[in-house]
Amino acid sequence: MPSIIKKILLSCFAVVWSLLAAEAYLRVFAPVGMLPRFIEEGEHGIRRNIPGERYVHSSAEYRVDFSINSQGIRDPREFETPKADDVLRIVLLGDSFAMGYGVSYEDSVPARLERALSARYARPVEVVNLGVSGFGTAEELIVLENEGLSFEPDLVIAYWHASDPRDNVRSQLYELAGDVLVRANDTYLPAVAIRTWLFSFPAYRWIAEHSQFYNWIRGDGGRLARQLLFTFNSMRAGDSGKQGEHSDEVPRNIRLSLALLNRMRESCAERDIDFLVVEVPTNPDPGEYKSTFPYEAASELGYHFDVVNPIQMFERSRETNNGVLIYWQRSAGHWTPYGTAAVTEAIVERLTPSP
Repeated sequence: MPSIIKKILLSCFAVVWSLLAAEAYLRVFAPVGMLPRFIEEGEHGIRRNIPGERYVHSSAEYRVDFSINSQGIRDPREFETPKADDVLRIVLLGDSFAMGYGVSYEDSVPARLERALSARYARPVEVVNLGVSGFGTAEELIVLENEGLSFEPDLVIAYWHASDPRDNVRSQLYELAGDVLVRANDTYLPAVAIRTWLFSFPAYRWIAEHSQFYNWIRGDGGRLARQLLFTFNSMRAGDSGKQGEHSDEVPRNIRLSLALLNRMRESCAERDIDFLVVEVPTNPDPGEYKSTFPYEAASELGYHFDVVNPIQMFERSRETNNGVLIYWQRSAGHWTPYGTAAVTEAIVERLTPSP
């Protein structure tokens, strides 16, 4: 056998052996959560869940089945419009927390909320979950105005996550002209075309769903890409996302995000639809939770939002359930079933306060 062919074969063997060794190491010593995202370009220039997809999320802590209906919603049903007269319908907007990463459909906030409110109101309740992993407030606004309102909701719930201000700068979908919110770009589809092309190959899809090494690379690479894009767009806007010269100046990315949230509230108010914000606290350590919503900035800018903070419910749940985990600790940090139950309880208490 010619020496050049031997070298090529040896090189291929070394590469394959290295990949298998890395895969084995992660599986044994540092398991990686397998959380594939099946998204595509939607009608409005932003991402959406691929209709009809079936896939599994798994980690060292759980295994969860995902089923997306023909409307791109994680739900076994299809939602009809116009809705039935006796139905109270809620539209939910948010990212992976809204989608229910980390829990089964039955344990997700939308499913729990339907059961709890149906019992409280003695009428059918439907939650239309328009959450998409990776969404910021800008994308949620576009979904609300182009899809969400067509479902004829009586209430709209928007999640607020600590990553939203950075996501909104990164997407460049909107910007502030003075204090006026304006649409800046028609699309934000980070790597969606490449992802769609790659997933057309069955072998690639199998790797994405089964390889921990691939998901480790994708996770770290995605975080780096998001950071670089945020930094680049912040520099283009002449703003670092931090406070300005004066310590009491509201950072531009916070002002943009609150303006987006206020536009959502105004769109609902124009149609006599209630609007509720649910904040997603951070979880630095088990049993420790930190608020993420910029209450002072909102007040300073003259915005008035009805915000649900579930931290008290988290603490109560841990006290009554022997210190159970509210957030998964080794699986991207989403809510456990105890977490979704506490969030649901906080929302229900706000909507139907005890006498």
